[in-house]
Amino acid sequence: LFVILIGIFITGIHCPPAPCSVAGGDKTITVTWAASSSHDVNDLAGGGHRIYYDTITGISKNTPNVIDIPVSSSATSGQITGLTSACKYYVRVGAYSAINTDGGELSPEASIKVQ
Repeated sequence: LFVILIGIFITGIHCPPAPCSVAGGDKTITVTWAASSSHDVNDLAGGGHRIYYDTITGISKNTPNVIDIPVSSSATSGQITGLTSACKYYVRVGAYSAINTDGGELSPEASIKVQ
């Protein structure tokens, strides 16, 4: 068995960027929506909004990343924290009530590339 060593020098190694994720980053985005006119959504007994988000398109109510914004906060916005720079995120918002805890249809999907 013979081993021949050849001097190889590699310069300019490029490390790939950190993978995009929905947690662990240091960036925040604010999602806003128009206030619902539905009495049930605005009922303090259990209405509110949910922000669904992910790094892949096709957001649905089955998306595991959800932020609940109960109506008691009177909010028409919410923040998503822990995002990663240079990554694209997809977001949809939905309203729910105490009567319909699953909520109605979600908003159209929006996307943002975090800087």
